[in-house]
Amino acid sequence: MSGSLGTLATEGVLANLLDIDALSLDQNWWSRLMFDSMQLGGRMYYTTSDISPCMYQMAGAYFLNTALCEEYGIKTDFCQLVRDGRWTLDAAYEVAKDRNQDLNGDGIMHADDDFFGFIHQSYGITTVKSILIGAGVDLIKRTEDNTLYSAVDNEKTLSTLEKTARLMTDVQYVEQNDIMSKTFAEDRALSMMHFTSSASVYLREMESPYLILPMPKADEAQETYRTYANPWMDSFLAIPRTADMDFVGFVSEVLAYYSWKHVRPLAYELTYMTKTARDENSAEMLEIIFDNLYLDFGCVTDFGGQCEILGNVLAGKTEFSSGMASIEKRLNKELERFA
Repeated sequence: MSGSLGTLATEGVLANLLDIDALSLDQNWWSRLMFDSMQLGGRMYYTTSDISPCMYQMAGAYFLNTALCEEYGIKTDFCQLVRDGRWTLDAAYEVAKDRNQDLNGDGIMHADDDFFGFIHQSYGITTVKSILIGAGVDLIKRTEDNTLYSAVDNEKTLSTLEKTARLMTDVQYVEQNDIMSKTFAEDRALSMMHFTSSASVYLREMESPYLILPMPKADEAQETYRTYANPWMDSFLAIPRTADMDFVGFVSEVLAYYSWKHVRPLAYELTYMTKTARDENSAEMLEIIFDNLYLDFGCVTDFGGQCEILGNVLAGKTEFSSGMASIEKRLNKELERFA
């Protein structure tokens, strides 16, 4: 499972991809953002691309029910908002605010019964990563001398968490998947955050049209949209140290390029366009999503439990500064050991 990549890299069983001449890891048929963020001391052990069909399932994304938008008189051209770089957390909040309705009047917002402006799974690590990565927050960065450090203890992260907290509701559910298969699919949510896998797994029979958008930026100053690549899906390339590097490198490069050039359009057309997304603009939005797949070291390894702390901050269980201070020593020790 791809969630083991961090362990495999530190155990010395993987080849350094930067040493394989045939690989052009800075090109569009590989993840350019991972090429920038996942190197350390001239080493890089894994990346992602269209070489794996699972890549089309792994991307963090924002779903919008366009039938409900029309019903509520929301006339925003969201695809144009994305094109203009103005699809932000504030814009997402404007859609969702004041939309929650406790339909059965029991005082509990439940995925089975009620209506939501914005629906989400738990306040867990995966949710936090998808939000923060989309908003341009780097979890772990490296210095010029290849020292890893936590990059989240700052005003930008706090502001992003505060903006996101406005969107989120304490949702009750029998199973977390109910938010996709029931709430959103049954037209009881205007918008939803999950992964592109929802389109082909949970929303295939959904009658209403919907858009798949990139995760919102923190603000309009953010240079590009970014997509959290869920590392718990088997959608990454790593090469054992014992492999024939010339042969494996050549084959991997060719397959990655061919898949990017020829498989991706078919995936859009056959999987998303005709069966799920149902809107000609969605192909353009999906292109933005998959062209900006991102991981950093903090996405693969939760050093010091910092993502758990951030989830607790988002849920209102922990104060930001004190929460980060409580894990500082353990976090730094784990980063030092990893490097």
